[in-house]
Amino acid sequence: FGSQARDGDRPRQLAFGRRLVGLGELVPPDVYLDLGDAFLEANDEASAARTFDLTLEFPDGELYQQQAAERFEKAGYIEEALERYSRVLSGLSLNNGRLLDLQTQLTTGLQFQTPSDNPGGVRRVLDLEGRLSNSVRSQEALAAGEVVLGEGASRLLEISGLVAEAREHLIQGLNGVLDDDSRALIGAELRSIRDELLRLANSDIDGNSLFAGSNTGVTPFQLEVSDGVERVVYAGNTEGQAIEVDGIRTPITLSGLDVFAAFEPSGVNLVGTTGLALGSTANEGVGSAELVIRSDGIDASSLAGAGIATAGSPPGTLVGTQAVTIDAVAGTIRLG
Repeated sequence: FGSQARDGDRPRQLAFGRRLVGLGELVPPDVYLDLGDAFLEANDEASAARTFDLTLEFPDGELYQQQAAERFEKAGYIEEALERYSRVLSGLSLNNGRLLDLQTQLTTGLQFQTPSDNPGGVRRVLDLEGRLSNSVRSQEALAAGEVVLGEGASRLLEISGLVAEAREHLIQGLNGVLDDDSRALIGAELRSIRDELLRLANSDIDGNSLFAGSNTGVTPFQLEVSDGVERVVYAGNTEGQAIEVDGIRTPITLSGLDVFAAFEPSGVNLVGTTGLALGSTANEGVGSAELVIRSDGIDASSLAGAGIATAGSPPGTLVGTQAVTIDAVAGTIRLG
């Protein structure tokens, strides 16, 4: 489509050029510029415009559009030339704006400055920030729950050891050969164990009680004295502590009642040849109560059945300290 080509068969050249443009295949931009010149010489403004537009596919499209505008101006198509110059100026302005945006992004480290710069991107960022915030809260809740579980398990192991130790002392205290001093010593040991159990039951983490249920701001187990009798009362509630992760609530502690006072109340069961019998009032319940042991007298008839005679009148009760006198020669036994 150079000067030599223009001296040849112009109609055939233009027909070939139109087929080339119609195929839309990319060729060097200079070919499109020369072909556009040929269409302008043939007064085919529309074909020239379509041909010059193909140079927009190249990286320097604005530069080729400026050359196309110059060709339209030279050929006398002023209106088309003005439109092309306007495109070039708009492209330069847009590129300057993009360049400024890139410089701002490099300076601030932010992809956009205001939500209007990229509404869709802002929505995605806000969504990701919300997910990240939820993830951080979940991790913090899990970490806090792990600490509570670890501390609770440690305290329960210590408590279990103390309960086993108290059981050993109780069994030891049932030995009938112990004197009062030995039993007093065992009682002192049990009181010491009780005080240590109270300390462990009132354990806390940063001021939050482990075994107060969800009412973590109180001391759950308190020692009170009523009518000279010491008793432990529970000040927490029955709800255990829990953590919430992704909308799922997971318990991490039990209430103090579940840990230290869980039992199924039942009636009193008397075992062995104690000679005791149940009274007529209620013998089961929950809470603290006073146990009353009463003696209604002694039935010595069973002794006669065993070949043992009683000397004198037996006392009305064996509660308290009573003397037992056995006379082997006379074959008698005296109670009281």
